[in-house]
Amino acid sequence: MAATGRAGLARSLLHFPGMVNATLFQRLTLGYLAILFLVLALGFYVTLQLNRINRLAVEASTVYGDAARQAESLEDSLGSLAALEQKFHIARDRDFYLRFVDSQEAFQGKLAALVHLVRDTPLQALVLEAQRLERAYAAQVDARAERMPPQDSAEPPPESGEVQVESLVERLHAVVLAAEAGRDAKIRAAGQISGRVFDMTATAALVCVSLGLLISWTNTRSVNRSIRLLQAQMQALAKGRFQAIGRIAAPPEIQALAEDFNRMGTRLQELDELKEDFIRHVSHDLRTPLTVIKEASGLLREGAVAGSAHQQDELLSIIRSECDRLIASVNRILDLSRMEANMMAYRIAPVDPMAIARQVVLKLAPLAMARRIDLALEPATLPLVRADQEQLSQLLENLLGNALKFTPAGGAVRVCAAAPEAPGDPVQMAVRDTGTGIAMEDLEKIFEKFRRIETGGPTARGTGLGLTIAKHIVTAHGGKIWAESRPGAGSTFCFTLPRA
Repeated sequence: MAATGRAGLARSLLHFPGMVNATLFQRLTLGYLAILFLVLALGFYVTLQLNRINRLAVEASTVYGDAARQAESLEDSLGSLAALEQKFHIARDRDFYLRFVDSQEAFQGKLAALVHLVRDTPLQALVLEAQRLERAYAAQVDARAERMPPQDSAEPPPESGEVQVESLVERLHAVVLAAEAGRDAKIRAAGQISGRVFDMTATAALVCVSLGLLISWTNTRSVNRSIRLLQAQMQALAKGRFQAIGRIAAPPEIQALAEDFNRMGTRLQELDELKEDFIRHVSHDLRTPLTVIKEASGLLREGAVAGSAHQQDELLSIIRSECDRLIASVNRILDLSRMEANMMAYRIAPVDPMAIARQVVLKLAPLAMARRIDLALEPATLPLVRADQEQLSQLLENLLGNALKFTPAGGAVRVCAAAPEAPGDPVQMAVRDTGTGIAMEDLEKIFEKFRRIETGGPTARGTGLGLTIAKHIVTAHGGKIWAESRPGAGSTFCFTLPRA
């Protein structure tokens, strides 16, 4: 039942408004603030109670305790005072009266101090009554001293004040008893408060420990459940199963980790596909020329064309052409590796982009004619740009080669440019074709290495590095490259270069 109650409370805390989306820091801070508030409240309560205990202790010690001691001292002094009064009454000696007067003044001073000490306490009425009796007794003694006959007189002396002394002694004794009772009451009250403070402190400590354990258990439970889910998905990912994690009820940090995991899984899946594309494309690019070289060299070795010098030259030309094709493929891969490692050396200088474009168009014109594609350079007046002439030529060749590859016979490929509108604007050039086009969701993927977009029609296969190298070249020159296309409406590859 206790576990069920804790689980229900944990669910309530987790589904408390704002707690589901609260970060671990916010959750812990909120929990610890609650504990801190409880501790501060306990501290405030304990401080108040300690002040009460201190006040009771002060009253018990400095008021009631001192009052009891002073009242007892007054009782003793009253005995000495009464003895002097009796001696004066019997001996009729004025010296005893004068000593009585001095002792009486000291007694009245102590009694006045006691009155001041017990003001605003239940003892005040008793002490004031004792003071009144003492003054009546002193007045009576003074009156008897005036009527006291001489020592040699046969006239009897006035009655002594024994009755007043007994009444005053009883009153002072009552003060002693009341002071001691008040002192004991204050001490008992302080002890009761101390016991309540101990009980409250123990209860608050138990609540703080329980609340801390509940906060830790709640946060650990929500985090562990998410981590176990992530662990299971990682194990599946390690086995090659790419599965996305759905929305989980966890702190934002864990949710962000799950989103990062999903992105990682998606990226790994893309890389796996790229690996397959790379193996398929590169193996095709390498296997085909190697097969041709192997067969052609085999024919030469077996002497199948030993009697025909013309056929031998053709086989040697084929071998040379396929070797050049292999070298070109390997060089493209090496160039891309150097570009990714920032080890490609660029010789930046002011160059004429239209002159380079014209040379590339003339170079690829025979290929366009063989495929019955209209290839042309639209005239434009452009300023010089800062670029590596060889890399700019390769950039245009890659873009034009890609356009010719995906443009069917009878189509057209154009190289166009736009002069910058402002003096600081870059030069923009574009390669436009009337080919099969590219789907919107594939426009960003086409610049990834070994990425080949299926268009649904027959196209020449390649390594999938042309557009990736083009992007590296443009980025290294400080420009931008992008594609605009729609399926069936052709494609336009645009790039910018900084002015010289």
